[in-house]
Amino acid sequence: MRCFKIRGRQSKPNKVSSTVLSNNNNNDRNCEHQRLPPPTKIASKASVKHLARLFKELECPVCYNTCVPPIETCKNGHIICASCRAHMTDCPTCREKFTGTRNFFAENFISQYGQHCRFKEDGCDYLRWKGENMSPHEATCQFRNIKCIVPSCTKSLQYRTLLEHLTHDHCIAGSNSLPACITYDILDPIVSTRKWLPYYIQFFENIFYVMMEVHRPCFYIWVWVQETKKESANNDFMFIVSIRFQNSEKTVAHTWEGPVHSIRTTADEIKKGGLCLIIQESVMQHFERDSHISMILNIEKRRRPIVESLPITKENSVCELPNDVLNITPENPFICQNYPNLNVSRSSDNFFDNNANNIGPFHSPR
Repeated sequence: MRCFKIRGRQSKPNKVSSTVLSNNNNNDRNCEHQRLPPPTKIASKASVKHLARLFKELECPVCYNTCVPPIETCKNGHIICASCRAHMTDCPTCREKFTGTRNFFAENFISQYGQHCRFKEDGCDYLRWKGENMSPHEATCQFRNIKCIVPSCTKSLQYRTLLEHLTHDHCIAGSNSLPACITYDILDPIVSTRKWLPYYIQFFENIFYVMMEVHRPCFYIWVWVQETKKESANNDFMFIVSIRFQNSEKTVAHTWEGPVHSIRTTADEIKKGGLCLIIQESVMQHFERDSHISMILNIEKRRRPIVESLPITKENSVCELPNDVLNITPENPFICQNYPNLNVSRSSDNFFDNNANNIGPFHSPR
């Protein structure tokens, strides 16, 4: 038996090669099977879209999250997630009663396929693996919906639409370059508190918001960062902000440097932690000109320093007390070798009164 290959002219997308035997039909079982063409990119994209449509059908009609087991159905077969089912008796789609029947097909499908986070369009690249519950991640996802950072606004927004909302509804100012010179108006007298609108800076492929508040007698200034994408290594880099006030006429200047905070960090946490510029009103008045306060702000991206803790041992310790400094006797009290008449009692509350005559004069270090 002699085998040979025949290659015909094929269309460009699919190149097929087949093996044909010579005139011997008894050995057809030894022939290679026809090789299937590799999947094309078009087919892959179509599969992804089809899978996305399937997950769309598995969304809860109340919270719009993908249902996870257990998944109950109503009389007409509509599904609902377990968290929404806990406080509902009628189906939100057809108003029929829930029967307590579970949709095992939907549960098995959810458990067998991976799923992207529902905030993928906002920048999240988290992928749920088989059988994993997505709810814990989505509850703390960095790209989940966010409340407007203007104190007087209570709107909840999609993460990617925050800047559009601030510029359109609140008309905030901003720039696309660093360093930036920012000027605040203080035309009206400050009674007790005041909060200015944020100032945005688009740089390093992220959005920064400069915030300033007054709680007399202190000014608080900090910077938030709204990350538009996840960094490859979140802990490798950090943003540092430097703020400078200057008055050339009075030859007075004030400079501060500190961290940039995630926009998920609340203003109260930043102010209570002291990780912002806190400047007294008596100092800030030196930088006021014509009811305006101006500052120069710059942001740098630095590699996060690696700090390794060294264990303190006898070899690398700076100083070490001799072993015979304290003679610890089995009985009470302790007896200090340098001052044999000095008794340090564990239970004595009037130590200085009892040993006032035995203590020598104190000397400041040279």
